[in-house]
Amino acid sequence: MTVHLTLEQMQRWHAEGAGDRDTIVSHLAACDACGLRYAELVRTAAPDTRAAFDVETFRAAGHRVGHWRLGRRATAWRVSAAAAAAAAVLVAAVYVAYPQFGPAPVYRGDQSGVRLVQPSGIVDRADLVFVWEGPEGAYRLRVVDLDAPDAPVIARDDVSSGYRPSAGELAALRAGVEYRWFVERPEGDALTSPAARFSVR
Repeated sequence: MTVHLTLEQMQRWHAEGAGDRDTIVSHLAACDACGLRYAELVRTAAPDTRAAFDVETFRAAGHRVGHWRLGRRATAWRVSAAAAAAAAVLVAAVYVAYPQFGPAPVYRGDQSGVRLVQPSGIVDRADLVFVWEGPEGAYRLRVVDLDAPDAPVIARDDVSSGYRPSAGELAALRAGVEYRWFVERPEGDALTSPAARFSVR
């Protein structure tokens, strides 16, 4: 069974770049579940609240705005290049989390021991039921619209395979919108399924 990245590993990587870079980046590139969780972490992370740049302290150190030496320009360029490289890694992770290509309803197959059965494709709203196969026990169910991924349309804890949405949850699903859904085990390191897609009519 694939060992997923823990929430702590993702938080430290996002906040500090801490951890084995090759291991973390390659795992995010190969694992839909962790890519999805990391993308959600990045979207919901608190803004940087560090103090603004203090111009007077900068000037007191003997540097004048607009009078950079060539060496300092080169340093600034290197910092900008490093930031651009980090942004490229993040974009790649988000792209892996939300692939938009191909007709397959489940991305790249099961990596967690959990197989999503239905829904997939276009389904009648009245027939909507969430069915999966995997270890016994309670699961979390999440259904998201990629236009607003930080606000799940359905967010249910402690559910079992065969879950039928409530009337309120059904009413929140818009016809023709493609939704993503996945389940995860809450105990220990979360065991997360791949994501499947569906829409209602």
